[in-house]
Amino acid sequence: MTTLYDPAVKTSDSDVDDYELADYDLDVVDDALLNPENSEFLDHFGFKIQVRTDDESSSDDDSDFEAEETKANNNKEVPVPTNRHSLSATDKSNISSSDDDYSVDTHITTPPAQHKPWPLTVDTSAIDNNTTRSSHETTSTSTTSKSNNRASVLSFTGFSNPFKRPTSTATLSSPVIIPRPSQSFHQRQSKRYSETPPIGTPRSPASTQKSFNLLVSKFRRFSHNDHKYDSVKHTALKEEALQELIQTKEAMPEMNVDWDFWVLVISDFGRVIETQIDDLRHHLTQGLPPAPVHGLLWQIISKSRDSFDMEFEYGELIKRSSPYEKQITKDLKRTFPDHPFFMQEQGRRALFNVAKAYSLFDQEVGFCQGLAFIIGCLLLHMEEEDAFCVLIKLMGKYGLRGNFTPQMDALHQQMYQFDNVLQQKLPVVHRHIEQEGVTPSMYASQWFITLFAYRCPVELCFRVIDLLLVEGTQVLVQIAVAIITRNQETILKLSFEPLVDFLTNGVFEVFENNENDFIEDVYRVDLPARFMARLAKQYSGESARESRSTSQEDHLRRVNGQLSEHLRRVESSLNTLEKEHQEMTKQTVDTKMQMARTEDEKEQLKHELAQLKADFEKHQREIHQYYQHQLQNVSSENKQLHDQNNTLATQLSETESMLINMKINFAERESEANRFAAGQSIEVDDGTHSRLEAEYPTRLNLYMKPPPSEVTIEEFEIFALDRLHVLRFVEDMTLRNKKGPELKMEMDKVLDKYLPMKSNFSNSPDLYQERRKDHVSHFVLRMAYSRSETLHEWFIRQELALFRYRFDQEPLEQKKKFISSLNFNWETVKEEEKKDLKKELTVCSSWLTSRLGNTSINTFIENETFFKVDFAKVPDLIRSRHVFVKAGKAYVPMLEQVSLVLREYKGHLEDSLKVVARVLGRVEEDSRLTPILLNIEKQYTGKNYDTERTGGSDDVTASDVERLVQQHAPLCMRYIQDSMTREKHLKHGGRLQYGLFLKAIGLPVDQALLFWRREFSTITDDKFQKNYAYNVRYNYGLEGKRVNYSAYSCMKVITSSTPSTGDHHGCPFRHFGQPNLEALLYKDGLSQTQVMEISQLAKDKHYQLACTRHFEAKHPQVKGIDTIQHPNQYYELSKNLTKQDAESEAMEVDL
Repeated sequence: MTTLYDPAVKTSDSDVDDYELADYDLDVVDDALLNPENSEFLDHFGFKIQVRTDDESSSDDDSDFEAEETKANNNKEVPVPTNRHSLSATDKSNISSSDDDYSVDTHITTPPAQHKPWPLTVDTSAIDNNTTRSSHETTSTSTTSKSNNRASVLSFTGFSNPFKRPTSTATLSSPVIIPRPSQSFHQRQSKRYSETPPIGTPRSPASTQKSFNLLVSKFRRFSHNDHKYDSVKHTALKEEALQELIQTKEAMPEMNVDWDFWVLVISDFGRVIETQIDDLRHHLTQGLPPAPVHGLLWQIISKSRDSFDMEFEYGELIKRSSPYEKQITKDLKRTFPDHPFFMQEQGRRALFNVAKAYSLFDQEVGFCQGLAFIIGCLLLHMEEEDAFCVLIKLMGKYGLRGNFTPQMDALHQQMYQFDNVLQQKLPVVHRHIEQEGVTPSMYASQWFITLFAYRCPVELCFRVIDLLLVEGTQVLVQIAVAIITRNQETILKLSFEPLVDFLTNGVFEVFENNENDFIEDVYRVDLPARFMARLAKQYSGESARESRSTSQEDHLRRVNGQLSEHLRRVESSLNTLEKEHQEMTKQTVDTKMQMARTEDEKEQLKHELAQLKADFEKHQREIHQYYQHQLQNVSSENKQLHDQNNTLATQLSETESMLINMKINFAERESEANRFAAGQSIEVDDGTHSRLEAEYPTRLNLYMKPPPSEVTIEEFEIFALDRLHVLRFVEDMTLRNKKGPELKMEMDKVLDKYLPMKSNFSNSPDLYQERRKDHVSHFVLRMAYSRSETLHEWFIRQELALFRYRFDQEPLEQKKKFISSLNFNWETVKEEEKKDLKKELTVCSSWLTSRLGNTSINTFIENETFFKVDFAKVPDLIRSRHVFVKAGKAYVPMLEQVSLVLREYKGHLEDSLKVVARVLGRVEEDSRLTPILLNIEKQYTGKNYDTERTGGSDDVTASDVERLVQQHAPLCMRYIQDSMTREKHLKHGGRLQYGLFLKAIGLPVDQALLFWRREFSTITDDKFQKNYAYNVRYNYGLEGKRVNYSAYSCMKVITSSTPSTGDHHGCPFRHFGQPNLEALLYKDGLSQTQVMEISQLAKDKHYQLACTRHFEAKHPQVKGIDTIQHPNQYYELSKNLTKQDAESEAMEVDL
């Protein structure tokens, strides 16, 4: 069997650049021995040298191969080795009796696998004179005779003669060895490969391999063919492997492993290849040491760490994106799908990384599924980087890359060799398979491309890689023949479909848990290297002939198609030209006739045009005179009206000032009179008035500064809840689209109750405390609503709406006072500039006509104060075209100050909320404030239903519950009741929400126990008492902490945990999907319009308003109720309406 390894390299102290003639001559010989499948090689001068073997010079008839080989072995004399190899007389006599010998002259004779690898000595005189012998030949002969002869594994038929190795390394022969290939050869070879071939040059399998070597060459900074010279990384790898071997030996002393031999393999694998190959093959039949030593041995044998940059290159490659990532991801689940390592994310990720890295490294190959199985086997023994390096060696040094290139030359060659070997070795089986119509491509292609890993047991795959690393790719054909040999009896019994299925899936079952027999069967297959090389050349010849034939036919077809297409285009062009010629002739005749008619029309039009010009000039003069007269009249009238408007505006302004002064005086007198009547002193001032003027000069506040005074915990919570009530009411009014007097009435009622803000004219003693409460409550809610973007948006939206309402209610003087205190950088438009832009300002202010009443636009422009601000600050006014923009400045009237102020206020709120969010952690360190800040937005601000009974003082019995719930309860409680009635059970969340609701409507504890027992009718009394009765009493404060728990508010129901499968608690408007909610609303008897309106409110996250709309739809006799904030509020309102309707009907009956 041929090996991938050459004899050891002898060190030399001479300069590597001093090449001898022998070095140059042996370049071709070394290249031919390394690449026996090629027929042409380049010497260092660039000349092509054709090399053929003795076998190739003989007859090409495969059937006479063995006879010719026997004849050649018996009759041929041993030629004297040329160049660097020479033998002594004793050696020559020994070799002459062998089957074949080495010969390097005008052609190369491949040494047959069954020969003993005789050590060769150096004799420089043998290059020119075959008869001359050096004096050291005798020493070489004697040394060689003492060495252990290695019988070829291929020639034996069984394992009766075990492999032997010397008991001591001291007995091994150590002749002077010639380095083959030499270091100088590698330098020239690397230089030759670095030259890029011309674009368009056809690439043969050999050139494809060389291009891959060129790709890898930049990583070969320290690389030799043998194992005599190791890089620093490879030396470290050996040390690591030795340590792992020692640890494994200590951990598994009972294992039947020749530890000493594997120590020798790790330490000097090159020496083992040279002198103890038979022992190595014998140990391969018994298997390599277990992991992790197994994987380290693969790296040592392949010399995967002889590069300094490959691991770094791998790290860079996995950072890049590969066009094959989608295909790699798709194939991950199909690669060893049942192996535990690849069922985990870590294994799949490692496989993905290595496959992606190689697809980027070798872009001609890219990725295919078979490559994933090879990578998978490597990853089961080593890390990603090591697997990538070993994969590079397998693809390059071992020639597996040819199986994955687009042409798959190596794969087709292996299948060709396999088919011929099978025909020679097993003619009966081959004939049967051929008769059934089964070809090697149906089953053998997946063997070779995946290294038998597609259906092979994973342990058997590891043994295949062992053989591949030691013996080379030729062993793959031996493995395939061994598999067929072991299964030949079964194969002969099968027809087409069962045969194909067996060859692809069942052939490996005979080797299950019997890997050693598998290796022995492989070594029993005898495949001479010359025979395999001849098959390879035959395949190349047939492939080349077929390619040339196909190329010629394709060329003729292409030329024929081009000529046919050209003929069709010419015919089509001819037809088109004929049609165009006919059309052009017709158009020419028509054009001449049209030109004659056009000349006649032209003369007529000239006459008509002259007459029209005369009439037009006459009418133009008349119109000009008329409009001049009308314009003079209008200008005179406009001047008179302007003077009248100025006079009226002046009078109106004076009247307004007088009226304001009168109101102020009246309010002051009234306040003094009230205080005098109450017995209060009028002149007493405790400093509150001065603080009021300093801190809160007006009712309007942008909350630029925090509250200056101390705040108690009670004030902290109460103030925040009151303001929260107001903001929620503002949201409700906005959603209900309330405006005008109705909005003012409702807002004033709520503000007077929760956030009263009297004007400065009232002289109320509570002004400071009212404005302090407003100030403190804003900052508390600012902290509470700074924890998320959603809370930010809600808080800013409601605060802006509240500020706009307050700003609109303020008198003009208070607005001006407030604006002046803000110190905004607003530039007032001067009178001269306003006069210059009067026309533009008039046009932009025309929309104010409805708001000005009897005041004209011109008067408004003259009396109004305009500000110049950056246009970006008033996008809403620009969007509605309500302001004039010039040079990046918007001219805003004082009437629209609120837009400017709101813009500034919104920006301030957004910035301050972000600042508060960053420092909120330090505020929450105070355990007194944390519960308030975390839960305030969830607080229920309505009526408390912990002790009060909803809808009257009468107790509710267990029999009344279902009827009352169906009539008066909200949708959430009715859904819980329906689900419990249907399933005869209710989970804890639903029991807690529904039980507290029933408690609040007046269901006593004894009736509650009776009600729950009736509903849970499918369980026993004992189970009910153990599992459910305690919870009922607990809700009523009779067990546990004995706390009187309140019923859940709408906010608590909405923000509670989301119901999972089997749960029925929660809010339907919040937790139901839109289709389910609409179905429930239709079931409740609502119309399509009502359902769509409620569904849209729920979709916009206005859940409580959706519930309110549902109440109004179910009770059409009421409109405009307060927003539903509690399920018991819904129940109470519904029951009260029913009671009122019953009383009204009773009164009508009495009447």
